Amino acid sequence: MFSSSVSKAASKKYLRNSDIYDKMLPDNSKYLETLAVWKTQEYSIGKVERAMKKLDRDSDEITYITNGYKAFLESGNVRLK
Repeated sequence: MFSSSVSKAASKKYLRNSDIYDKMLPDNSKYLETLAVWKTQEYSIGKVERAMKKLDRDSDEITYITNGYKAFLESGNVRLK
């Protein structure tokens, strides 16, 4: 098992990895996988939004992903385009 500090560091690295967002937008399975990881890590919608803003992601992308994450948290499902 990883120590708590190692797990937190890996968790932050995952959230702040711009490649994750590039991969999840065109790939529905990666999108759902990422939302599930965020949920298990107990990321808030605000935390995801702030991380995306720090990475200078497009505001439409941020809205799309945070709205999808909100729906995922509320229902466990998300409707994909």
